[in-house]
Amino acid sequence: MENKRKIQMEDSPSLETPQKTMDSAEEPNPIKKRSFWQKVLPWVIVALVFFIGGMALIYFTLYQTARTDLSQAQTSLSSATDQLSTAQLDLEKAKNDLTTTQSDLVTANNELDKTSQLSALYKFQSDVNLARVSLAKLDPSSARQALSVATDDFTALSNTNVSKSAISGLQAQIDTALTNLETDPAKAMSALDTLYTNLLLISDSIK
Repeated sequence: MENKRKIQMEDSPSLETPQKTMDSAEEPNPIKKRSFWQKVLPWVIVALVFFIGGMALIYFTLYQTARTDLSQAQTSLSSATDQLSTAQLDLEKAKNDLTTTQSDLVTANNELDKTSQLSALYKFQSDVNLARVSLAKLDPSSARQALSVATDDFTALSNTNVSKSAISGLQAQIDTALTNLETDPAKAMSALDTLYTNLLLISDSIK
């Protein structure tokens, strides 16, 4: 009986074996230490995210500011262009007005010259005609007085803008008439008639 029990005890597994298994199971696995880059990498990522975000914020802020400035500059340029166009139109109008004024002034001066010439001519004609009438009445003294005034009329006419070639022979006709008033009244009358006709032609050309 004892031998049988002894054999069973030898055949049965030892009680110490489970204890060793449990002891080995309870031993913790060794913790792996993280490397330097594993520790730093998250912070690097965070820093990059903030850096990129900051750069994006700066970029969009500067972009928006530049866009606003550009819009304002374009508005100012458009306004300046409009003002320049208006100024150019005003300048063109002023030039046209000046041209018109100058043209009117030239016309007025021409009319004034014409009036002065005609006034001198009409007085000249009147005095020459008076000399003709006096000579026709056989009054050489009155004719001489009229021709003396006609000489002054010729000087006044010469001081206007009348063509010098048109009046070049008038003084010679006055002198011929004065020389022949008493000695040759017919020749004097012929000179006066020619003088009067020439004055009429000159006045017609000025009109």
